[in-house]
Amino acid sequence: MEEPRTFQFKQFKIIHQQSAMKVGTDGVLLGAWVNLNNAKRILDVGTGSGLIALMAAQKNDRSLIDAIDNESGAVKEAQLNIAASPWPERINAHHISLQQFNPPYLYDHIMSNPPFFKNGSASPLVNRHNARHTNTLNYGELLCHSARLLHANGKLSLIAPSAESDLLKDTALKNGLHIIRKATFASRENKKPVRVLLCFSKDQEIIEEEHIIHYNDDNSWSEQYRELTRNFYIK
Repeated sequence: MEEPRTFQFKQFKIIHQQSAMKVGTDGVLLGAWVNLNNAKRILDVGTGSGLIALMAAQKNDRSLIDAIDNESGAVKEAQLNIAASPWPERINAHHISLQQFNPPYLYDHIMSNPPFFKNGSASPLVNRHNARHTNTLNYGELLCHSARLLHANGKLSLIAPSAESDLLKDTALKNGLHIIRKATFASRENKKPVRVLLCFSKDQEIIEEEHIIHYNDDNSWSEQYRELTRNFYIK
């Protein structure tokens, strides 16, 4: 029997054989960047194999985390990864869409590495296509339902293509959410940003901005990226 595809982090291991989206830089970047200080209840939307939920559990040892996904294979894999982690009692994975999710409590922080692409031909793997495209969860729905599920002082953090920054800002404002923290992410210092990390809140505050570089000219990780992810990556 073929060994399942795995990725080893410092404190946990991810099996990502069945989940449509595999462990990648986007998920690790969001999980490392998000500020979860004082967040007692956390929601991971589109959890996939459970990566971001597990990173959240490592970052905040007092938090209770719900992880949701509308793809059953991903949820089963997330449940396996959670059960094998140091924090199985603090994370619950649910097979449900954000639109249908109606828990009996609100959240201090919601995180999402959402579907990015609005257009493009369908993948022959339907689950992978839905995970990468906004067929099942568009930005408007993500922001609207996040606002519904957040405490008055709660926060939403997500990662998206940098070109979507203005659209996200405008859509968030329509749902009463304001950008309070922003980071752009580029592969190298002389390259345009490819991703943007955004943190929203119902309260208007001064925006904190930063720029993150992935690689040095010699193809080694930048000191900034290395420091950001040092608690998770083994190397």
